Amino acid sequence: MRAHMLSDHNDKFLDGNEHNNCQWKLPMIVRDSRVIFAHEEVFRYRLRLHTIMKTFYIAVQHIGPAEQAQGYKYEVEVSGEQRKVVVMGNTVLEKQIDLDAALESGNCVTLDYDLVKSVGDGKHLDYFIRISRIS
Repeated sequence: MRAHMLSDHNDKFLDGNEHNNCQWKLPMIVRDSRVIFAHEEVFRYRLRLHTIMKTFYIAVQHIGPAEQAQGYKYEVEVSGEQRKVVVMGNTVLEKQIDLDAALESGNCVTLDYDLVKSVGDGKHLDYFIRISRIS
């Protein structure tokens, strides 16, 4: 699967197995979905901006046995030159959970659009996402 993602879907693939920090800088856009390899596991990531609510919703899902999902968490960090805001995430969701339903219900990280925009430089809305093991 990893080789397939690297060759055919490189623009939607994040590989954290090559380094220890499993952290990526991503653009804040209206919608994004990617496959992540981290800690020798497979995850799915989704971001959505609800334009009426002016809220970003971000979720990470483990693709594997449900009991393993509880061993991981994700964090989202939005930072700019003047300010840094760290938002702690959830434990990673199980693969049986519908990601769209998780985003709709708020079972994810939520970020206020205006707050994110105030941290950015006005041109780019970037953030970091980290996946780590729960000790």
